[in-house]
Amino acid sequence: MANEIENRFKEYFRAAVVPPVGASGPAPGGNGVVAIEIASPGCSADDVLARIRLLPRGPGLYVIMTTCDIPGRDVCTFAVRDSDVKAIYRGHSSNVGDRIMSHLTNTAYMAMCDAIPSKKPWGGFIKIAEGVGDGGIDITSVPYTTGKWTVVVFPMEGSSEPLRRLAEEGFSLAFGTPVRSIKEPKNRRGKRSKIPSASPTGM
Repeated sequence: MANEIENRFKEYFRAAVVPPVGASGPAPGGNGVVAIEIASPGCSADDVLARIRLLPRGPGLYVIMTTCDIPGRDVCTFAVRDSDVKAIYRGHSSNVGDRIMSHLTNTAYMAMCDAIPSKKPWGGFIKIAEGVGDGGIDITSVPYTTGKWTVVVFPMEGSSEPLRRLAEEGFSLAFGTPVRSIKEPKNRRGKRSKIPSASPTGM
């Protein structure tokens, strides 16, 4: 049954209509798919956070794309029409917008979690460089400010975590696994880490 569902997702992703990058709304006939440019050279940290807020807040599968040079073997063929960004990570979440903030503006995200005692932070963030640590990057800081960053979201309203995991596998069957995607631990919620009260560097 799992293989059948993965293959159905594979066909769905291959047929999905992805809107042009920068559009804040879904494309006609695209089942709600959105493609938001999160950052471009010269944009401010406030601009980045404002663009992240345009992302759906519900459950879905997301693809992080960039023009930055990323280490590793690039086999993923997923592309967006008329754009030069490449897919480097695919994942899923019950709250896509919050999850993308945790991946791409990690210092600001952890500071926000520290300021809200009831908010338990995500764990298992995107890693660009190999090594120890939980990952997470700040695309408003060097070396990531030289490129464009885009997020494509395939909404999955009402979906369960096991179903979204099958969607991840279906995406990889359709296009190959993006270069910085890894098998994430079952528990994607991390421990709260104390963040200095001063404004994060570059934010």
